[in-house]
Parts: sequence; structure tokens; C-alpha cells
Amino acid sequence: PPAPGRDDFVTPTKRSRMDLDDDVDTPRGGGSGAHDHYYSRGSDGRADSRPRDRDRSNPPGPAYPAPHVYPPMASQYPADTGPFGGYSQSAQPGPWERVAHAYQELAGARAKHAADMLALRDKHEGMLTNLADARVKENELRQRIRDRDRKIKDLENALEVTQAELAASRAEADRMRAELMRRDQARRRPHFQPQSDQGWNRGAQQGPAGQTGPVTLAQPTQEGHRVPNAQGTAHAVTVPPAANAGAAPPPHDEDIVMNEAGGQQQPGVTTTGHPTVAGAPPVAREDEDSEIDESLSPAEQERKRIERLKHRRDPDLEASNQPRSAWYRNWISEKSIADQLAALDFDEEGDDEFGVDYVLPDPIDVFGSKMTKSADSREVNRAVKAGGKKAAGEFPSSNLPELGRWAGTTIKSVVQAHNLRWFATVEREEDAIRFYKWLNTQYCKPAFYRPPGIRYLMASMSDDGRVLSGDRILRRTESTPRETLGRYPPPDADLHRVWRFFRSAPTNTWPIGMRLASGRMPEGDGFGAPREEDVRAYFLLWHLLPQRPSASPLRPHDARLHQLAAELFSIVGWYERIVRIGGYASTPSSTPRRYPYASEDASHVHLAAWFCTHGVGLDEPTIRALERWGTIARNHLLGRELLDGAPWPEAPLTLESVSTPRATAAIVKIDEIAWGSSLPDASRTNLDDWDELID
Repeated sequence: PPAPGRDDFVTPTKRSRMDLDDDVDTPRGGGSGAHDHYYSRGSDGRADSRPRDRDRSNPPGPAYPAPHVYPPMASQYPADTGPFGGYSQSAQPGPWERVAHAYQELAGARAKHAADMLALRDKHEGMLTNLADARVKENELRQRIRDRDRKIKDLENALEVTQAELAASRAEADRMRAELMRRDQARRRPHFQPQSDQGWNRGAQQGPAGQTGPVTLAQPTQEGHRVPNAQGTAHAVTVPPAANAGAAPPPHDEDIVMNEAGGQQQPGVTTTGHPTVAGAPPVAREDEDSEIDESLSPAEQERKRIERLKHRRDPDLEASNQPRSAWYRNWISEKSIADQLAALDFDEEGDDEFGVDYVLPDPIDVFGSKMTKSADSREVNRAVKAGGKKAAGEFPSSNLPELGRWAGTTIKSVVQAHNLRWFATVEREEDAIRFYKWLNTQYCKPAFYRPPGIRYLMASMSDDGRVLSGDRILRRTESTPRETLGRYPPPDADLHRVWRFFRSAPTNTWPIGMRLASGRMPEGDGFGAPREEDVRAYFLLWHLLPQRPSASPLRPHDARLHQLAAELFSIVGWYERIVRIGGYASTPSSTPRRYPYASEDASHVHLAAWFCTHGVGLDEPTIRALERWGTIARNHLLGRELLDGAPWPEAPLTLESVSTPRATAAIVKIDEIAWGSSLPDASRTNLDDWDELID
């Protein structure tokens, strides 16, 4: 047994707090002595760092490792082994194991804290990166906002400048419109330009604007002509009645209208001072209602009365300062045109009425059932109930500068309203659109009495709203009434299409010399049915003779070719003689196209051969119409009266003078003709130049 003084002697000491519950190997109850602890204290009272050796037979082992090297736990050894001997795993852990576990938990907590700090640092770095990106985006957005504000400011400045220019342009347009209306009250300003700035002829053959045709002269009338001189200004040329009688027969009895005083009124002038439309019926008179059969029921009589308003002049429109549209002037010409076509047995092959496409339905047909006296009485009662008798008898004042030439116009009749609707929806006139919208806004107030014309416009607004705003464009064709002659049909068009083309244009835009179907010359700015042979002749002339723009360097060739054609057809029978001697009629006819060769090499024989093989042939009505044109054109070139039948002062003079053997020898077969050099634009047509001019 150990004796005092030995190194392994353990002096009994006071049991520590840790030793109270450490006796797990002794069968005794209570705590164990110091000799049972894993560590023991020496004689000096300090804890021995060496573990106590339970096996007394073995020498004491070395000192236990440093305190930071933890002893193995009992759970790391199998049962009944290890430093504790027969330690049972099911027993409670000892204090050392609890210390070891505490150290492990502390180390784990530290490791977890370190990992959390690393995660927080990474998250913080990520947030800093996102913050930097956000600041970059913020700077970009701020720069974009500054750029946008700068652009908005520039656009606002440009808008102010544009508005100022627009106001100045409107003022200038109003001034020009007033000047145009002052110069010519009978004609409205055309919406389209003619084929060129000088119509059919070029060079020396110049005429007033708005005329198109082989010779751009004003229409011949019973009083005289408006003919341009060499400088292009117009001067009056008087046509004697004898000279004019050959072209236009004197007016028939039905062309003379009796005025209210019982005297005769010449065609072209009404008792109200308004010029008449070619072939148009006179203004309806109040006593025409007496012609309705009184045996009919009142409702039937009223229906007849409304039907008789179709194709007649409207007194409200004629008495107002409202401009007359192409639709109105054509519409009031229908009855006389129908009579002319019936007398000539002209077949329209089932086309629309009289071959005209009116785009919009007839207002009398659409609104006739609401033009009755009972409908008007109901409207009066409604207005009186809404605003009283005084308000019901008033109309909103339209004397506003922004309404343009429609200022001061009061719409009463349905024909007046449709005339305005045509200008606004078909012609797309800005003043008419503005006035149409203004009327709809003003008469929405229930206190105003709404005449039939206003009721018609308000009923049509639902259909015209998209058209007025520009979302929809109404369809127009060659048969739609228009203010100018416009683009000619293509060379391969049939006669009916060409006839409808002239039929849908005012007679004052027809080529000079074209007559009505009755054979008389047209007057005024109305519409009429053209003569069939004149239609074919002038259509061929337009496609066969060059119609180059004024800026073309080849323009001088046109004047020479027009002069040769006028001389050729001014001698009656000369064209037919050349064609028969040369045998040109036996050559198959080609589609009409303009003469493509230089004018220096051209002669009357060249033009006769070209005309014959490109549509004219030996058709006698067409040749007679061309000879009539040749007389008018040559008189104009010589500065004479247009229908002057006096002998020609210079060659060619007569048919005998051009029938000499020398002149006959120059007529050769079609394959022997020396056409000369082709012009650079030989492959182009007049329609190509027209489209280029419009573009």
C-alpha cells in the first residue's frame, strides 16, 4: 500500500463539488473519496496532473497530456474497457464528458458564428453591389429624364413655330380664297389640277388654267370666246352669229324660258341672275304643285310633291351664298340629259343611273319620308316645348371667321344639307368639314328648331363620323362627279368608259369643240352628255399627240406635231386621201400611243399614217370630229376667230393644193415610211407623264 512520502500517495482532502456525484464504480451510496477521482491532489494540496493508476502492479504512467488535449470519452471505448474499467454506456455521463461536450458545443457555436459572419459579409457585399448597380441605373434614368425634358421643350418650341406658321398660312389661304371668290363667283376652286399646267397643247398653244384638250381655249359661247394671246393672257374674240351657226344650231323653243314678266329669257341666265347649268331644268316654281292630281289622297299628293323635288334646282341653295358642288350641278342636269339620251337611243348597258357614280345615296330617296308637313309640325312642337316660341324661331348664327366661305350660311333644305355633306365627305374640304361639325354641335341643343336639312345631317352624322375624322375614305371612280377633267382613261378603254369619263366632268373643262349629245355647244359650269363621235375623237387626240410637262426638254417637239395635226385635219378630205393612197387602213390598228419620233423628220403623211394605224382608221364620224377640231386649232394658231370659215392665208390652202403630183409622190406604203430618229422617251406615254406630274 502507498505510504506517505511516496509520489503516488494521495492525501485525503475535502471532497470537491465535482466529486459528490462522481462515484459510479463503487457500490456504496453517496460520493466517493479522492482516490476514486480520475485526478487526485498531491501532498501539497495541488491537483495531480497524472491520472491515478488503478492497477497497483503497474508503475505509474506518464503525466496526462496538457489540459487542452481532451481525454477520451467513455463512449469511445467498448464496454468493460478503457480507463474507467467496467464503465457502462447506459450510465450517466461523467463531469469530464460534460466538459468535453461543453467545449465541443462552444467550438461548434464559434464555427457556426464564423460561418454566419462569412454569410453576412457575403450578403453585405452583394447588397453593396446591388446598391452600386441601382445607383448606376438611377443615374441613367435621370439622364434619360433630362434628355426627355429637353426633347419635350424642343418639340414645344417647334409646335409654337408650327402653330404660328399655320395661323399665317390660314390667313393667307383665307385671303387667296376671298380673292378667288371675288374674281369668279360662278366657279368654285378646283380640287385637282389638269393634266399639265397648260392642258392639251404645249409651247405656243397655251390656255387658261382648268382647260384640257387638244387646244386649250375657253368654251365658245353665243357672245364670243376667251382666247389666250401669245403672252398667255386672255383677250376676247367675238364670234359672229354666222360663224357660230355652223357649229351650234340656234336654241330650240324648249331652250327659251319665260320669265315672270312674260318676256323671253335666253339660255344660260335665270331670272335670279344665276347662270344656268347645261341642260338643267329651270328652278321649280311654287305653282307646280297645282299640277298634282287633286283626286289623290293627301298623303299621296305629298309623296308626289316630295318626289318632284328630285333633279330640280333648290331655291334655298340658289338664294344662299353656299357654293354649288359637282354633285348638285350634275344632279339638276339629270332630266335634260336623260331626255337627250332617250332621243339618241344611247345604251348604258345597265350602269348606274345616267352612268354617274354619286358615291352617296340620293337625299330625297333616303330622307323623303321625313320631309312631310306632319314631320315638320312635330319638330316645331318639340322645339316650342323645349325652348319656347322665341327660341324655336331662331337659328344659331354662323357668321364665324373659322367657317371660311361657309360663314353666314343657313342650312334649311335637304338638298342644301347634301350639298354640304358632299363637300365634307367626298371632296374633303376643310371648311366644309368644320362647318358640318359645327352644325351638329349647335343643333344638339334642344331649344333650336331643326329644319329638314339639319335633321338630315344629324341622321347622317353616324355614318359620316369616321369619314370626317379621316379614319375612312369614300370610294371615288372615273364616273364620280368632279370639278376638273382629271386623268384620262387608259388607251385600251372602251367607248362607254370614255363617255362616262367626260359625262362626269363639268362642260367647261371639256376640250374645246366637244359638243353635247344634241349637237349644241355647252354653256356654263354644268354637266351634260357629250356627243359620241367627239368623245372618241378627243380621246384619241389626247393619246396620239404628245402631252409632255412644261419642264421637259422635249417640249418643243410637241408644238410642231400639234401644228402638223391641225393643218392635216383643217383641210377637209386630206387625211382620207393620204390614207387611201398609202393603203394604211389595211394595216391592223394598234392601241393608241403618242407619236414617238422627232418632229424635224415628221410630215403630214407621217401623222396621217400614225393616226390611221393607231385607232382612227377610216371611221367617218371620228374623222369629221377631228376636222372640226383642226379648224378650231388652226384658227387659234393663226390668231383668228375660232370658228372662222375664211380661206387659209398660208399653205396648206385647199385640198386641190395638196393633191398635186409632187405631193402625191410623197405618199408611200407603211413599210416604206422613213420615220426618222426616235426620241429618248419613245417608250413613255402621256399617262406616264401625267402620273409623274401628279406625284
